[in-house]
Amino acid sequence: MPRALFFDNVKELMFQKQGGIWQVISNLGGGIAFLAILSFVLHFLGRDLSIFEMVDHWGYETGFLIRIGMIVIGLAVFFLARKKV
Repeated sequence: MPRALFFDNVKELMFQKQGGIWQVISNLGGGIAFLAILSFVLHFLGRDLSIFEMVDHWGYETGFLIRIGMIVIGLAVFFLARKKV
């Protein structure tokens, strides 16, 4: 299958099935919230995702607030975009 044809099929699947672009945006919001929650849990277990290790160098409180903010914004995008579908 030629590369261009493959990407056309992917675009078609992403944007024309069951809700189109709102479905994609909703999934991105849910993914952001999931990664932030996962990072929160891993942080308390002594592990962390590499991107959040960099954030923790700015201070414990800053890392904590960024994680909380990502959870709130991710869930808000998830539910607001889900409403449009």
